[in-house]
Amino acid sequence: MSWLDLFLNPSKFLNRNRDIGYPIPLLLIFTATSLSTVGAITTAPISVKLIESNLIGSGLPEEQLETILSLIHFLSIIGPPIGLIVSWIVLVALLYGLSIPFGGTGEFSRLLKLTTFSFLPFIILYPINFYINFEILKGLSSHLNVSILKFSSLIVLISTCAWQYIYLVFAVKVARNLTLKNSCIVCSVPILIYITLAFLQLL
Repeated sequence: MSWLDLFLNPSKFLNRNRDIGYPIPLLLIFTATSLSTVGAITTAPISVKLIESNLIGSGLPEEQLETILSLIHFLSIIGPPIGLIVSWIVLVALLYGLSIPFGGTGEFSRLLKLTTFSFLPFIILYPINFYINFEILKGLSSHLNVSILKFSSLIVLISTCAWQYIYLVFAVKVARNLTLKNSCIVCSVPILIYITLAFLQLL
């Protein structure tokens, strides 16, 4: 297994490791979810304070307000890692389904394992993404203009998605026995949907 090929020639790497076991894919998932959890724990207090400032004066009883904020704090911590896993499974199911009209054949489990390598860009670029989003939250809590930070976040997001797209294309190509062209078409759908939703969220 040449790890250099993973970055320089992902097609060759994934094709050679089409029958890879679960340990490495699970390690990638664990690393990605761990980063999400640490990031969520760090940003949760700021998010809660931001929401609290918006709810103060809403007329809610103090006890009810505390309950809502506690729930938001809890969801802010568990949401990102759980969301990451759920979105990955949904993504794989979508890619599997979209590849059927193109004559895709191959096991769901193989696609599940090979797509975990698309988490590498997320893992590598996470420190940059976390820093920008952290500064956005700090800016919002201080009522500062965060337009430039939001634009920077969008650039990092698009860069991450473009990099992930490469891994997904070859993962689908190998796991579902598609041509490169058809694999590109299949993978374009979820990536474009995700970028659009992320862009709307930043507005």
